[in-house]
Amino acid sequence: VFGILHGIALFVILSGFLTRKENWERFFKVSLLASFFVAWYAFAQIYPVLRLFPVVEPTSVQPGSTLGHQSFLATYAIFQVFFGLFIVLLQKSLVWRAFGVCGSVVNLVLLAVTAVRGAQVGMLVAAAVGIVLTAVYLVKNLKARVALSGALLVVIAFFGVLLSLKDSPILKKFPYALQRMATISPDAAMARTRLIALRVSWEAFKERPVLGWGQENFKTAYNRHFDPEFLYYEGVWFDRAHNKIAEVAVQTGAMGLIGYLSIFLFGLLGLMRFMRTHDSSSERLLAVCVMMLGSAYFVQNLFLFDMPASYLMFFSSLAFLTFLLNEDKWVADLKEWKKSRASGTTMVTPPGRMVLAGGGILTVCLVVYANWIP
Repeated sequence: VFGILHGIALFVILSGFLTRKENWERFFKVSLLASFFVAWYAFAQIYPVLRLFPVVEPTSVQPGSTLGHQSFLATYAIFQVFFGLFIVLLQKSLVWRAFGVCGSVVNLVLLAVTAVRGAQVGMLVAAAVGIVLTAVYLVKNLKARVALSGALLVVIAFFGVLLSLKDSPILKKFPYALQRMATISPDAAMARTRLIALRVSWEAFKERPVLGWGQENFKTAYNRHFDPEFLYYEGVWFDRAHNKIAEVAVQTGAMGLIGYLSIFLFGLLGLMRFMRTHDSSSERLLAVCVMMLGSAYFVQNLFLFDMPASYLMFFSSLAFLTFLLNEDKWVADLKEWKKSRASGTTMVTPPGRMVLAGGGILTVCLVVYANWIP
């Protein structure tokens, strides 16, 4: 619960303070710069030659870097890939554009090294979404649209051919990430446990369909409806559904699920309106990249759950989406604020000051009793 509250607080802070493109450019630059160190640590876990000092949990495959698990690292890498693309589209400097491209490539390699299948499928879906949106909103030439259609077929064919090679000895010559992706099957042990967890989640949801079992109470619902068949495939105990939709449905019921899905629905509708009202190719391409990021994150969360690192990235991205859809309003408000400041007046009324003071006191109390004392 406190993780979500911290994410909401981050969203409010970023939405209130980062009200210009220059602010968001700096934010993405700092985030991408940090990702280089995260990526280096992950590569150092695999390759001893890169270790400048002893690393925690050295491994030969699927590093977790400073996030502790390859799945968490893959989610983080997805966001950083698109943060690099945002820099390329927002910046005019060739140096910073090159920095953005390098960051995207490094995190794309990092994503491949983690070999997390849910994240890989999410990126393939994002690529398909990007091709379709580019053909619809950015390209008017018939030949270009035919070429994009061919690219979409290549993406689909690549995935299909890879799955067809899962029992072939040729697959052993492929990179480990592709070997992992080729093993996607509803009959695999891990897939079976996920399907059983979904069935248990459905039974739990039916018992409390409106408001759910409460935050962090999935394990309670899971224990109550536990299916012993699960232990035939895996000897671990689930405290998460490994499916964000199922987890939200069980913990918060239909009301919470509708609210959660509304975030993506209204974001999608807002971006589609943004592309209809903006003629600039760069702005439309930026909106396409945001949609691709949302698609990749949503799809990979069908196989995983949120954690502090993903909440940090998700709520930051939501704040950027809010800025993007309200940029004209932010510009007008900034001009009004500068005008009021020059005239000696203030835009904050006395009741507003009281609210801000109360909010500040409440924030201090929460930090002390929820973060400092524990």
